[in-house]
Amino acid sequence: MGTVFNWPSRLWAAGSTLSQPLFEGGKITANLQQAKAANEETVAKYRGTVLAAFADVENNLAAEHLLASQHEKALAASQSAGRQLEIANNRYRSGLITFLDVATAENAALGTERASVRLRGQQLLAIVALIKSLGGGWSVPDLLNTVQSSRREP
Repeated sequence: MGTVFNWPSRLWAAGSTLSQPLFEGGKITANLQQAKAANEETVAKYRGTVLAAFADVENNLAAEHLLASQHEKALAASQSAGRQLEIANNRYRSGLITFLDVATAENAALGTERASVRLRGQQLLAIVALIKSLGGGWSVPDLLNTVQSSRREP
């Protein structure tokens, strides 16, 4: 028991704790640099993800606005073609034009209506993509319940 408190015993006890960091050979510094690099990489990936999310939202919002504008113009063109068809029908009934003119007006009216419906569908898809990019969503059972309840309501 008396040898435990001697200077040689203390030196051996302290020597083992002092020698550990000396023989690491820069391993602790390298591990610290590796941890810092891993942290910087994670931060860069996060920034990239956030920027991509903002870009996705911006793109879908711009697409929805553009398609809404085009749809309004297509609706106006469809209404104009409908009026032309009505005029062509009246003129045909009066015997002023042939049925070919009516068929041409009907073809134009259907084409503009088809374009309007196509643009509206694209606009709705852009709205769904915008909702999805904003983090919104739905599950299939919720969607089916909503559709079924809307069909029941008169």
